[in-house]
Amino acid sequence: MDERYYNIKHLSRPQYDDFPPMSAHDRAAQFSPFAALTGYDEAVSETARLTDSRRELTEDETDELNAMLGRLKEKLPYCPDVTVTYFLPDAR
Repeated sequence: MDERYYNIKHLSRPQYDDFPPMSAHDRAAQFSPFAALTGYDEAVSETARLTDSRRELTEDETDELNAMLGRLKEKLPYCPDVTVTYFLPDAR
């Protein structure tokens, strides 16, 4: 170690009459992250949320969907993997 700092290493912590020693918890709180703008993250998330209105199927799309469901019904004994897209109304 550098000889210039040898005496500093062995010094005790300074004590100040105006400032009593803090607990480790209070000292840690000084360095913990904080939200400078309360609610900002929630507002950004809400703005970024995608919302669409419910789309009505055309008659041709309904017929195609019914045909697909009929084919799926025939294959049920084989336990096919199915991917379904459906509309979920926005709660807000």
